[in-house]
Amino acid sequence: MRTAICCLCLTLASTSVFAQSATDKARATGNDVKRGVNKAVDRTKEALCTGTKLECETRKAKNHLTETKDEVVDKVKEEKDKLVK
Repeated sequence: MRTAICCLCLTLASTSVFAQSATDKARATGNDVKRGVNKAVDRTKEALCTGTKLECETRKAKNHLTETKDEVVDKVKEEKDKLVK
């Protein structure tokens, strides 16, 4: 399911790449950086998890869901901004 959502987002993003203004590109880059930092922090916390295996796997699953949700929300906002302009 995550793969399908990512493919959909990438397809939507690639169809209107040429319509982006400098502000939109800067915002998209900022979102990408923010998500990248959050992902790195999550992976570090997952690697250093000292709880039970179930607790660590639960935290890992929550992190992956949050990362996917953040990516989808950012892409939807970017597409919405493109349509408004």
